[in-house]
Amino acid sequence: MGKKRAIAEVLNADLDEALSDKLYQLVYNFLKVNDYNIYFNIMQFKFNTVLDYPIDADMEYKIMHYMIEKMQEHHPGVLGQFLVQLQNDAASLTTP
Repeated sequence: MGKKRAIAEVLNADLDEALSDKLYQLVYNFLKVNDYNIYFNIMQFKFNTVLDYPIDADMEYKIMHYMIEKMQEHHPGVLGQFLVQLQNDAASLTTP
């Protein structure tokens, strides 16, 4: 729920829960391999927030929001490609 909300707010995209989770994994894996500085910042952010709060929809939202903002700032083209790919996946599921 939190990932979907962050995607809707930051990217103005309406992905279902499964596609929101897939976008999270795509972004996470991309940063882990291609941008260690942002990846490390996300890990710090997650660690610091998890110490103070349990993982729930609100925390999931904050983490996803942070990740998307960093991708928009540093890798907007890749983020755009991920989003188009997921939207095409969703369209192919609904096409008879």
